[in-house]
Order: sequence, then C-alpha cells, then structure tokens
Amino acid sequence: LPYFNAVRTTITVLMSDFSKKFKDPLLQEAFNFILYEKHPAFPVLPFHFQLASHANLSAGVPEGGSLGLAESIEARYRRLGGEVSYNTKVETVIVEDDRAVGVRLSDGRELRADIVVSACDGYTTTMKFLEGKYLGEDYRKLYTETIHEPGMVFPGYFTLFLGLSRPFPEGDPCTT
Repeated sequence: LPYFNAVRTTITVLMSDFSKKFKDPLLQEAFNFILYEKHPAFPVLPFHFQLASHANLSAGVPEGGSLGLAESIEARYRRLGGEVSYNTKVETVIVEDDRAVGVRLSDGRELRADIVVSACDGYTTTMKFLEGKYLGEDYRKLYTETIHEPGMVFPGYFTLFLGLSRPFPEGDPCTT
C-alpha cells in the first residue's frame, strides 16, 4: 500500500507522455526506448514494476536463462515418465462432456491425456483450439473487441546484444 499512489497516478500514463517531462532531450528520447523499441502506446506502469523488482533484487534470471529452466523442467518430467514432442503442431483440443481429454495434431494423430495443459497464449487456446465455446463475457469482449484497441496489447519482442568493433552510422538505437 505505500506505493499505491504511484500506481494510481501512472496506470493510464503512456511512456511517450511521461518522457516529455524530462528537461534533457536525450532522456526524453531514451525513455521511449526503455524496452528496446519505441512502442507507440506503452504504459509507464510495467516500467515501475521492473524498477521495483530491480530495487528489491528480485529481477534475477534463472541459471542457464529461460532455456536452462525449460530444460530442467523437461528433464524432471521425463524422469517422472512423461514424454515430450517437439515440432508438433496442435490443431485443436479434443473436448468430451465439456472436459479437455487430448489434442489433435496437424498430421491427424490424436494424443489423449488425463490432464491437458495449454502452454500457449490465452487467445490461441480459447479462441482457436476451443473455438470460443468456454469463455465468459469479459474474456469474450477482451478477445473480440479490447484486443483491437490501440495500446491494449504490447507486442512481444526479442533482444539481441552484439559487441562489434567497428563504427556504425547515426540512426535509431534499436530496430524491430
């Protein structure tokens, strides 16, 4: 609760508006690239959460990075008798009596399971794999209306840092 006011006052502020408050032109421009790209409608609030995580020393990266974490989960799962398939495209979730019982793959095979866990985004799971049949009105509105409103969805991004020993021409500090 001590930081509630900071959240309340920035929940609707865009980074582009926030950055204009700096007197230094370099800071005005730099804050627009705070997550390595200049997003036209990025809110300030996630940046505050990122700063708070760093300040609390809780913004660490798992040993081995996200790949190392995924590999350790996979190894444990296999030791417990699980099977993992790669390069396997799911076409739909098989539902019987309003319960997910498996998946149908793009090659026509069906894999059945006691428990089906989706590891993809909510939109793909609910709208594509489950054809929108199991959505409440709030999520239906989110996926059919709100998702198309400007600034409501932040695009994913990939960051690559390179150390190169040569000069580069002036230009944008990053690209998408």
